[in-house]
Amino acid sequence: MRRTIRFVGGPLIATAIVAIAHARATQAGQTALCDGVVARVRAAAEVIAGTRTMWSAVTNAPTPLVEVAAIGELALERDPEPEERWQFEKRMRSLYGNAESVLKDLRTWDDFEIFALPGSAVRMLLTTGGTAQCESRYFFRVTASREVVRVPDPPDKTPSDVDNAICEHDGAWGYFARVNGTEAFVEYRSAEASESLRIVPLKDDQWQPACTVSAQFETASGGRGRLRGVQAAASK
Repeated sequence: MRRTIRFVGGPLIATAIVAIAHARATQAGQTALCDGVVARVRAAAEVIAGTRTMWSAVTNAPTPLVEVAAIGELALERDPEPEERWQFEKRMRSLYGNAESVLKDLRTWDDFEIFALPGSAVRMLLTTGGTAQCESRYFFRVTASREVVRVPDPPDKTPSDVDNAICEHDGAWGYFARVNGTEAFVEYRSAEASESLRIVPLKDDQWQPACTVSAQFETASGGRGRLRGVQAAASK
C-alpha cells in the first residue's frame, strides 16, 4: 500500500517545516564538540560525585578529549631591551620563517609566550596583565612555505568587553586546543558550584560558530557537592 503524506495548509507550512528541520540540524552540528564533552562528563563517576572537576575529566591522559597547546616555543620578557627584542625576532624568523608582518604587530607586545599544539601549524601567543591577570592572545599560522600569517581573533560571545574578559584570578582561562580532533579556542570558567566551556572551532583560519557546556554542582559544607546537571548549547 502506498502512503501519501499531505502538508495541510499548503506550501507555506511545508517550507516552515523544512526550515525548522534545517535549523535543528544546524544547531546539532554546532554543538557536536560540546555534546562529546557532555558525554564524557556524564560517564565520569568522580565528576558526578563532585570530587573531580569537569576540566580534568576532559583534559587528563591517557585519552584526553581536549588537548591544550602547552608547548612553550618562544617567549619575550617584560620591557625588553632593544637587543633582547632583536634576539627574539631573530629566533622567531629562524623558527618559523618569513614573519615580518606578524613581527610588525608584535613590536608593541611584551611579556608573552608562544604556545604550540602538536601537529598544528597554528600558534597562540599569550600574555596576562593587571591585578586580575586578564589574558590577551594573538594567533598566527606557519604555512608550508614558511610564511607566517595572522589568524583573526576568536569572536567575542557578547558585545561587552567586560563580559568577554578572561581573567585568571576570576577563574577563567583561554586555550588553543584540539577538541576530539578539531582545532579550537576553548574558554574555561570555574566557580564553586559551576564550570563552563566555550568551544570555538577553527577551520581554514576562520572561527566557526561556538557552543558551550555548562555544569552545575550542589554545594556542601566541605566545598563542591554532586553534579546537578550538565548540558550543551549553541553559542555566539
